[in-house]
Amino acid sequence: MLEQMTGQARFSDGMLPLSNRSALFRLLLNQATRAEQAGDPARALVLDDRMTIVAPTHAHGWWERARLQLVAGDVGSARNSLSAMLEISRDDDLRLQVSAALDALPRPTPS
Repeated sequence: MLEQMTGQARFSDGMLPLSNRSALFRLLLNQATRAEQAGDPARALVLDDRMTIVAPTHAHGWWERARLQLVAGDVGSARNSLSAMLEISRDDDLRLQVSAALDALPRPTPS
């Protein structure tokens, strides 16, 4: 596809181009990974929130957000994040994985 658009398969430095959105997503992902490795899951969750704002169609941001919400004990928010993944994904395997994760979450207790 790149070759069709630009006439070359790679740029002169050998790198494929990233859109601004994709580059920002990758930067946020790197920061979130470092924050979690440093023992700061709250900071990682803030960065995951930003990823879902910047690139709402990237399922990875939603998945990481749901995972950290579960770590924090916020099952309702994790359920919402996983549900958002179902809204954006058309990949059948991913949808099955997300549905299984949703089914495994504890059900909310009626008030």
